[in-house]
Amino acid sequence: MIIGLYGGAFDPVHLGHLGVAEVASRQSGVERIIFVPTGNPPHRKDARASAESRLRLLQVAVSGCDRYSISDFEIRKPSKSWTIKTLEYFYQRYGQQTLCLIMGSDVFGKIDGWHLGSEILNYSHIMVIGRAGDDHRLSATVAKYYRYHRVAELPATLTDENGRSRGSILWVNAGVPDVSSTLVRQRIRSGERLVSLLPSAVEALIQDENMYE
Repeated sequence: MIIGLYGGAFDPVHLGHLGVAEVASRQSGVERIIFVPTGNPPHRKDARASAESRLRLLQVAVSGCDRYSISDFEIRKPSKSWTIKTLEYFYQRYGQQTLCLIMGSDVFGKIDGWHLGSEILNYSHIMVIGRAGDDHRLSATVAKYYRYHRVAELPATLTDENGRSRGSILWVNAGVPDVSSTLVRQRIRSGERLVSLLPSAVEALIQDENMYE
């Protein structure tokens, strides 16, 4: 069994996020996806909505899907939310399960600037989901990192001796809608329609509580 870990601010969660999760969940062997909203990310300004609000929006967005769950691990941490520390936590918690860190191609392109980013594959695989219009332009360092670890299918790597594999990168070209939380917040402030950007239940909660106004 592969457990997918999908982190981000989700500020707010939108159809682009859910598209990435849906593509990942269709990959053979990925049976469960855990959304991990950030609490205090080191490379990002403070979230526009509170951690509680972002968590509630996620809960509304993924309700009814048995494959999806949410962890508040990073939100509960008072310290910075380093990805490597989050992976260590889940690696210790899930015993012999295989982990796969899920991210959009835009995020993967910055992985060389992450704290101990080169050690991520010691704990998990990485699945990169390409978005619509993605030109796949990576820095020389990230491109080399990808070429060295890339695989055509994750299941082919799940046979190591201790039953717990890691260390591969799978790139999936899926044409996920190119939506950003920044765009969503801008449209909320300008009063534009959000039907193509957010699940209806998420939009309703944002409007009911005047989030991002």
